[in-house]
Amino acid sequence: MSIGPHDYSRGMFSFAKPYDKNALLVYGNVTHDGGYKDESGFDQQKINVIHQYQIVKWNVKNVLAATNLNQETAGFIKGYETFKDLALKKKNPNPEAFRNSQSIRAYSQVKYTQNYTTLFSITPYFRWTDMQFLQHFLPW
Repeated sequence: MSIGPHDYSRGMFSFAKPYDKNALLVYGNVTHDGGYKDESGFDQQKINVIHQYQIVKWNVKNVLAATNLNQETAGFIKGYETFKDLALKKKNPNPEAFRNSQSIRAYSQVKYTQNYTTLFSITPYFRWTDMQFLQHFLPW
């Protein structure tokens, strides 16, 4: 567990289990950040699952990764040397701006190996991403 300024916290987890000719690994993290500026934080979750197994000369590795991000983005304050104004520099002129994103990636890598030489390998994969983004623009 990590904690920091601006309401930051992050927890990580992992689980590993070897079997006879199999192995399983699950790991990920959950993060919350309140943001330096007003209404500028984010929440994010990530998980990864890896399963590997071997049967005679066949090796198979399956991977699944998923993420979720909910972010409130901050705009830029305007004006000459406004960053020096302690009350103003943490204001967010674009509190309506955000980014919400989810993604899933998966693949299976199948290999046939003989005498330390890979004779056959195939890696089918899948990926999906969805994002909603209300952006703001740089002042220039």
